[in-house]
Amino acid sequence: MGHQEKRIFRTSGLVINPRFYEPITVDRRSERQSLDLDPDLPTGLVLFGGYGSKVILEIAKRLECFQHKLQFIFICGCNEELASALRQSQGFQKRFVTTFTEDIPYYMHLADFFIGKPGPGSLSEAMAMKLPVITERNALTMIQETFSCEWITDKEVGIVISNFHNIKRAIEKLIQPENYSDYRANLNTLNNQAVFETVDILEQILKAPI
Repeated sequence: MGHQEKRIFRTSGLVINPRFYEPITVDRRSERQSLDLDPDLPTGLVLFGGYGSKVILEIAKRLECFQHKLQFIFICGCNEELASALRQSQGFQKRFVTTFTEDIPYYMHLADFFIGKPGPGSLSEAMAMKLPVITERNALTMIQETFSCEWITDKEVGIVISNFHNIKRAIEKLIQPENYSDYRANLNTLNNQAVFETVDILEQILKAPI
């Protein structure tokens, strides 16, 4: 686009809230129990931004096929109607449902994988918490989200599907022990420090001659 090279500064990822780097020392087993979840069952976290999405209801219905093999945390953002529908439709599968919360790092700490839209923010937060991701890419995906999907596939840190109708097959693949282990290993090679790097970059800019 014609910008001078000296005015371009590269970071190691997207800037996310520094809370995602703070150590969480609570015991996962006991905290899961406090949410009426099984302390040892594989746990997925489903999140579609601050306003939720009706897609979550469809996903929840499709996830019921796993019955007692998996459990889920649903974060519905400001969508009280969605949260209410999820609570009313709960079957035998354990789930915890909440609305808007600032404790996303805490809930991600309790989860084993992430399901959500391909927004760069949510995906970066999940990967900072070392959660393999499952997301969707199709003709309706926005351009910046398309690149996020390409990055996930390239780095092999999750699964990109064409439609959440295929969520069952994606989860079956992700939770296979050898696959899950590979995704986690790939996530451990990532080290997004952008929120801290940006401070140093701004200092360089401010000190540079005009």
